[in-house]
Amino acid sequence: MKLALPFLLACSAYAADIDSVRGAALFESQGCIQCHMVNGRGGHVAADLGRTVARAYTPGGLAATMWNHAPTMWSAILSMGLARPALEEPAAGDLFAFFYAARFFDMPGDAGRGKMVFNSRGCSRCHGLGAAIPSTALPTGAWTSLGDPVSFAAAMWNHAPQMEAEAARSKNKWPELSGQDLTDLLVFVKNAPGKRAPDTHFQISSDQAEGERLFQSKGCIACHGPGKISLPERLRGLTLTGVAAQMWDHAPKMKTAPIRLEPEEMRHLLAYIWTRPFFQESGSPAAGRRVFSAKRCTVCHDDPNSGAPHIAPHAGGFNGITMVASLWKHGPAMLDKMNAKGIVWPRFDGTEMPDLIAYLNSGERK
Repeated sequence: MKLALPFLLACSAYAADIDSVRGAALFESQGCIQCHMVNGRGGHVAADLGRTVARAYTPGGLAATMWNHAPTMWSAILSMGLARPALEEPAAGDLFAFFYAARFFDMPGDAGRGKMVFNSRGCSRCHGLGAAIPSTALPTGAWTSLGDPVSFAAAMWNHAPQMEAEAARSKNKWPELSGQDLTDLLVFVKNAPGKRAPDTHFQISSDQAEGERLFQSKGCIACHGPGKISLPERLRGLTLTGVAAQMWDHAPKMKTAPIRLEPEEMRHLLAYIWTRPFFQESGSPAAGRRVFSAKRCTVCHDDPNSGAPHIAPHAGGFNGITMVASLWKHGPAMLDKMNAKGIVWPRFDGTEMPDLIAYLNSGERK
């Protein structure tokens, strides 16, 4: 499984290449794999991180899960005679890429539902599973982009004009797909008899300037420019499977035929319209202020003699990745000081972590 994810870290001051291969190596070298299993590999002591169970499928949700579990993890690490890892921000980003490759952020998919989607939406009329049927459409066995969600999104987008012409010819309704529909469909196709699950390769460009140029030159700005429908807001909170489904449903509603996008162009566009909102979730600064107080963060961060950093100078630089990096870099010392002061380690539920991040980024604590 390989996933390279270079992108401009949301609200960070630099661009970083974030790579799931390095994340997988880190997952092993830091000893995580001795307790946690991912996709069939690893220990059985702690939760299987590759399972699609009920949880918040967001970077903030992952950060909250790691914060909640941290004291238990550190205790287990020490009991096994291992050194507690300290992650810098790029390493934490590599772990996020690794979890993305392991489908941590995707909704659970079901092959049975995917088969129903394949048949009920009319895909089976043109696309055979293993071999071609009397049609010009490629059989699913020949789909080469299944392991690359960006390339798959581009392939779906480029297929839309042909699909629209076929729907008009056969007088069939356009087969709309939700993000869940597409997730189920992909699980069905990838696990079809005789089909080997493809290796995952996922890359997002860090060149947002090129993405903005394409956004203008491809004509997207005509409908999604300033004061119109904002694509970053429309796509906020969606995984790439959800983005691909939104683009598919949008194609026949466009005033002009969709302009072809090569996979590299799609990567640049996504860097411009999707990457930042995905990794910088929306939250409520007002609710985050209450979280900051309720978790007693003020005891140390408002005391210049505590040794805890003042938050204000770092406003605008917080996201799920930086919160995980801070946890692993400073968390053990935080835990020791909190125990000395009789303060309970903070645990985060629901939207508390995105709300807290929004508050920290607001600059309100100047």
